[in-house]
Amino acid sequence: MSKTKELKALVLPVKDQNEVFIKGEFEAFCNTVEKWKESISGLKVTDEKQKDKMKMSRKARLELQKVRTSASKVKDELKKESLAYGKAVQQVYNFIEGEIKPMEKSLKENEDFVKIKEEKRIQAIEDDQSQAINQENLQEYISPNGHLDADEFDALFQLASKKKAKAEAEEKERINAVKIAEERLQKIKKLEKELEQKPEPIKQPEPIKHEGIEACFSTIRNLYENASDKKKEGVITLLKKIIKWL
Repeated sequence: MSKTKELKALVLPVKDQNEVFIKGEFEAFCNTVEKWKESISGLKVTDEKQKDKMKMSRKARLELQKVRTSASKVKDELKKESLAYGKAVQQVYNFIEGEIKPMEKSLKENEDFVKIKEEKRIQAIEDDQSQAINQENLQEYISPNGHLDADEFDALFQLASKKKAKAEAEEKERINAVKIAEERLQKIKKLEKELEQKPEPIKQPEPIKHEGIEACFSTIRNLYENASDKKKEGVITLLKKIIKWL
């Protein structure tokens, strides 16, 4: 296949004008490559004495290098133009899209007015029901799947409230029972500790001798009878202390 045909095959995906344009930009390079390919087809150095072939090889290589670098510059320039073209196309589309989408949205809202209104109504009911559940901390006892009719929700709400009250009462009883058990355990431990300790013997007081008491009262009576009125009060105070001591 010739280079021109190969080039045409490569630009087939590009439409009309662009195909012609690309072929025109690179066709001269392809023709030059074809000519050099024919010129050097039999060029092969096999001996160090073939200086002319070496020179010819250098010349051909440098010329082909020029062709390649020139083609590269054209390629870069075309790609730059292509990128600018693609950017311009995108910007135009973005403008059109930006103008159309808001209109589409507005028209869609008009089209689905009844549907949107119903969705908002249902969402409001779900929000109210969810708020009521959260306020009473009933999330553990009720989990409605979607919105419910008022009667259905009220029935579930009342049932959940009863379940919660029952659970709280049971928990309170459990805590109280644990507390009582702990208090009893502490008392038992305390009693066991007291039993482990050896109690010290209680020293019984010596019995009071009646003879001493009678002698004491006799002495106090004599003091009282012989005391002046002023000192009698002191004797009485002494007597009260003795009685209290006994």
